[in-house]
Amino acid sequence: MRSSSEFSKIWNLFLNFTTEHNISTEIPSIAANKRKRTEPSHLKDFFVMSITGKESEEQSDNVTVASKVDKLEASKKYWENHYYNPVLDSIIIHLKNRFSEESQTLANSTENFFKLDYDGALYFINQYKELFSINANALHSEMVVAKNCAINRNENFTLDDLKIIISKNVYPNLYTLLKVAIVLPISSASCERSFSAMRRIKTWTRATMEQSRFTNVSLLHIERDIIIDSEKVLNIFSQKDRMLSLS
Repeated sequence: MRSSSEFSKIWNLFLNFTTEHNISTEIPSIAANKRKRTEPSHLKDFFVMSITGKESEEQSDNVTVASKVDKLEASKKYWENHYYNPVLDSIIIHLKNRFSEESQTLANSTENFFKLDYDGALYFINQYKELFSINANALHSEMVVAKNCAINRNENFTLDDLKIIISKNVYPNLYTLLKVAIVLPISSASCERSFSAMRRIKTWTRATMEQSRFTNVSLLHIERDIIIDSEKVLNIFSQKDRMLSLS
């Protein structure tokens, strides 16, 4: 992605877009607004051995004139070096800071656990087996049996198939770790989004909101991607003891 060949593909699309919308691709000039510097008057009668401000400007002007020989190529190099590469470098650095090697290993191991691949999921299993008192040998046997059942049900089984097959009584170790794998945050991004949502909900105008209501409203906002059946909610609400009958 970070190469001249890849940028050339984007550059061609960029040129088509700018040509269609009559947008200039010239290099932004910042020297045009500067005050033109001249040689100090007290040096006019002297032979100056060092570079003055005036001569520096003349050199930069020569470079500008030379770049006009291949204006389009110079413009391409400018946008690649000043915008394309820095943006990609920034994205790569942030991805490396956000997702360490340990996080990536854990993510791959968790993905293998959903596939009921015991050997591929060993990193994830070793992380939590002592915390949840998991019997590794029993877990291995449970994963083999559950995988056979899942394949018989659907050769390309998914998490929804596992939810139907795996029960706490039949697969206690697998059931426990499956719950952990489902809610496991590989990074802190989801936690940070939750704090951002809480700041949006509890504003200065809602400072008197009680904790129970704040928790419920936060859950509705954070988990808004989950589809809720409004009929079930209304049925549960109508069954509560109320002064006014809702039936």
